[in-house]
Amino acid sequence: VDTTGEADWVQHIIAKLHDTAKGSGARIVPFSAHDCVPWDMVVQQMAIRLKEKHGQDLKKVEIVDDTRGKISGGTVDTIFNIIQNPLPRPRWGKNFNPWLLDMEGKKGEYKVKFNNAKLPSWSNVSNEWQGLFLMADMNAKLVQRSNVLNKYGKSISYSEGMSHDTFMRAFVITLGTILLATSAFNPILGYVFRNFVLPKPGEGATDEEMERGYLKITGVGTGEKGAKVYTTLGFFKDAGYMDTGRMLVECGLALALEDNSKLKHSEGGVWTSASCMGPVLLERLVATGCTFDIHSS
Repeated sequence: VDTTGEADWVQHIIAKLHDTAKGSGARIVPFSAHDCVPWDMVVQQMAIRLKEKHGQDLKKVEIVDDTRGKISGGTVDTIFNIIQNPLPRPRWGKNFNPWLLDMEGKKGEYKVKFNNAKLPSWSNVSNEWQGLFLMADMNAKLVQRSNVLNKYGKSISYSEGMSHDTFMRAFVITLGTILLATSAFNPILGYVFRNFVLPKPGEGATDEEMERGYLKITGVGTGEKGAKVYTTLGFFKDAGYMDTGRMLVECGLALALEDNSKLKHSEGGVWTSASCMGPVLLERLVATGCTFDIHSS
């Protein structure tokens, strides 16, 4: 298991190592923490509930994130490095997409369309304003991978945004996020951000600040015939740092201690948390500090 959030690197791992891991029995599970366990678990539970209670495949996912946390200098450095020094793209065929590979190494039929919030807008999920969330596209990529492996629905619309109590707050934070990404391409803006605005490597939240952090994910899943399920997943410490350690540990313990019959898939391959550990991971997270609620319309 790995906490990595580098999507470009992970797609290389899928392409290069999935068949090898499948043959050897090794289970490789990147994104085994804040990137992107919470969202992977929520979408899986939506799909399970819709199938078991309503006999429907998942068709639409709407998620709003309410979070408190402080970015670290190491994370900032990683973001800049990913943007400024992208991995060279292999000479894959134009139709080859590692995120769409099924267990047989073929292009899967189960796909996800990204409809994440880019600008401030009103959310009917949280009844608040929402704006751009930096991790949303990465979460959607992982949900895409889980959908191919778990078969939630053949064509899912995925929408995610960050919750804000006012339009102005949504506007300011969305603008700040856009400027952060832009500064990685602009040397002058990058210099200002790196030296006067953003934390440097080794700097970040204090223990007290992380204890006060939280993450609340509110979601609505809609089935192919219109049935709806409502979910809420809560973390009560900084999910990006303090609780990311707990998530990583529980991912590892699930693989090491849980009987294979309780795992979603126990064979070798490059997996996601939802396609490998599956619901047993959410059970472990709830037992060690999270809250989770799901109900149907």
